Amino acid sequence: MPEVYVVDSSNLTVGHGMLVLAAAEAAEAGKSVSEILDLVEEMIHRVDYMKKGGRCSAVTALGANLLKLHPCVEVIGGKMSVTKKYRGSMEKVVGDYVRERLAGRTDIDTHRIFLVDTCRTPGLREAAKAALEADGRFQEIIESKAGCTIFCHCGPDTLGIIFLRK
Repeated sequence: MPEVYVVDSSNLTVGHGMLVLAAAEAAEAGKSVSEILDLVEEMIHRVDYMKKGGRCSAVTALGANLLKLHPCVEVIGGKMSVTKKYRGSMEKVVGDYVRERLAGRTDIDTHRIFLVDTCRTPGLREAAKAALEADGRFQEIIESKAGCTIFCHCGPDTLGIIFLRK
């Protein structure tokens, strides 16, 4: 179709949305279509989508629940991988997750960060947002609900942060 451009973000909902926002800002700034496409293509490898959640069997889920294990799943190169397992209550894990994902990072574009979730437990999203605000680096924190696919695969109380690397 004329004037329709397909871009594979190699990411999930909000990671893709981050590229859409950047494209819209570039269009508002008067950039040409080719400049916008170049910008978006360059940004794809810099989107960091990290989320707490994960798919597993009923037996694995039972064991994880008994041990209070919570996997950290990261999208790396367009593929989802468990990179760490947190242990403890969700209230504690959420703060640890956000702080660890950001600790010592000097490669983060601090213009905007997304907080995406399927939280139903009171206080979880608020704890994550408080940790982001306490970090103090981000000009804008955008909160978003994860879509039905993430919810179906990861379930309730899934939470993630999405940002661009410099």
